[in-house]
Amino acid sequence: ASQTDGLYTSLPIVELRTVIQNTGVTGEPILIREQIQTVDASTRRRGEEMTEVDWDERFKKRVSELDGTAYQSKTVTTAFAIGELCRLKLFESAVVESYIHARGCSTTSKFLQRANF
Repeated sequence: ASQTDGLYTSLPIVELRTVIQNTGVTGEPILIREQIQTVDASTRRRGEEMTEVDWDERFKKRVSELDGTAYQSKTVTTAFAIGELCRLKLFESAVVESYIHARGCSTTSKFLQRANF
């Protein structure tokens, strides 16, 4: 919510879940690093991006297993490097949950119409 003259107003926030799977050909794990996610909302006449919410702890990015439980590293080393979200061995999967500030989208259907997936 944003504050205007002592009043709070709601903001359109959309949860975006991205499934990531290591389908590589080597036995080495892949590292998924922290990065800001954006959604392309460009048209032919203007470029626009809807960016991830990074100003509110309630909407902090999370990583989970496919069943929704908290992500647990299955690799021998459990210590992640700075900025590393997860480490996936061959054919392992994880879900990255982030929150997008959907400016100009009053409903989820409006968001889907504007997003260029």
